Amino acid sequence: MVDYLDPKKKKAHVRRLYIGYVLIAIAIGLAAWILLYIGNGFYLNKNGEVIQNGLVYVESSPSGAKISLNGKQQNDTTDARLVIPESTYELILSADKYRPWRRTFDLTGGSVRRITYPRMYPVSLKTDVTQTFGEVPDMVESSVNRRLIMLHMASSPLQMQIFSTDEPLNAPIILTLNSDLITNPQAKATYRVSEWTENAEFVLVERTTSEMSEYLLLKTSQINEQRNITRELNIPSGATVTMRDRKENQYVVYLPADKSIRFADLNNKTLIDQPVAQNVLAFKAFESDKILYATPSETDKTKTKIRLFQSGKVYEIREVLSSEKYFLDMAKLGRTLVMLAGSQAEKKIMVYRNPVEYLQSNQNVSHPVATTALRVTNPQFASFSASASIVMLYGEGEFAAHEFEADRSYNYKLDLIYDQTKPLRWMDGARLNIVSGDYLYSVDFDGSNLEKLIPGRAAYGAYFDRDYTRLYSFLTSKDGSLFQMTTTRLIAD
Repeated sequence: MVDYLDPKKKKAHVRRLYIGYVLIAIAIGLAAWILLYIGNGFYLNKNGEVIQNGLVYVESSPSGAKISLNGKQQNDTTDARLVIPESTYELILSADKYRPWRRTFDLTGGSVRRITYPRMYPVSLKTDVTQTFGEVPDMVESSVNRRLIMLHMASSPLQMQIFSTDEPLNAPIILTLNSDLITNPQAKATYRVSEWTENAEFVLVERTTSEMSEYLLLKTSQINEQRNITRELNIPSGATVTMRDRKENQYVVYLPADKSIRFADLNNKTLIDQPVAQNVLAFKAFESDKILYATPSETDKTKTKIRLFQSGKVYEIREVLSSEKYFLDMAKLGRTLVMLAGSQAEKKIMVYRNPVEYLQSNQNVSHPVATTALRVTNPQFASFSASASIVMLYGEGEFAAHEFEADRSYNYKLDLIYDQTKPLRWMDGARLNIVSGDYLYSVDFDGSNLEKLIPGRAAYGAYFDRDYTRLYSFLTSKDGSLFQMTTTRLIAD
């Protein structure tokens, strides 16, 4: 008590007390900063540099693959969640009896990468012949859900054979076309699958003779349920017919006479008079209410307008150089509408995400802003992968791809020789199938993991079952007298 009566000692005590408070505050702040620093993945490396961790999800098919990063084996196997420092990594997945899968990727601190698409093929692939035919078909197609494969033989012009990918050894369902349903059934005709419904219950087939074309709607499980769409809707020969949102009773019809697009309702047997768009050079329909189309510019003959019809309204997307070929496509990436638009003359495509929402939110602009541009020297085809996670432009062995998840683009070339007049088939959301030199190859969207699989023919393609456990391919004997459907298991024994 006596010390506190001395003003000097009292003042010194108060000073020490405040200094203590400040030091405690500094210690608390420093501890909080350190916790926050660590919590956000920051640390100092051996060189005293500040590094931040990132998060990587690694999955594979099959699962249980060993994970190597930059040559160092990890404790986890796929499917795994890895917290690792920001850096460039070479990822290698390996498993007994399977070919290794490789990918180099960049990881930014604080970011999340999902490498969830790797597919590993068995080292040894065993192919069995499941069906043999006495002639080569003029049409082979698979349903969009990979449940069915349909063939047509010229020797049986009014029959379709449908095989189940779940039971490849079973005899096919035979769909015999009703001759009364067909115009001039004796005429030589070619058949082409226009579209399947999502559940593969119905298939729309275009039948073409030297005189006319017509569209037939066939139910894949019942022989007697068939309809002639061209007749019922009074559609002129030469028109292009596609389903609206893969529904068997709603259609989009392109009439070449006036280059117009119209909707049609099979329930009411009505082809709507009011066109959705006119003077159309190319188009792509998507879902029930969207049509992306190209039409000549009203003011510049060297330009073409790309427009989007959506829910009764027309939106300007972009203006391109006029060309013989236009690239138009739409898909859904989760709940996001993704779109590509371009022309062959421009040697590029522009990619958009939710363009209508952008225009509605920015009413002072006339066109949406593209999020990505892809370029190749001589483009021939452009499309989204099956999951819409990848968009690709390619031609003459040159590829440009964009991965939405990583927001990264890739340009590469493949030395494979393949039929460049037809689009390549997407195997799934991340891989292309290419037939070269009578062999089927698989390649990831970025050009990595090019794998030679089994013998195949480009004219017939390759198909898969719903779970990608079986690969279907087609072979012909050297003299063309036999045609075989083969099955290859993609799961190692």
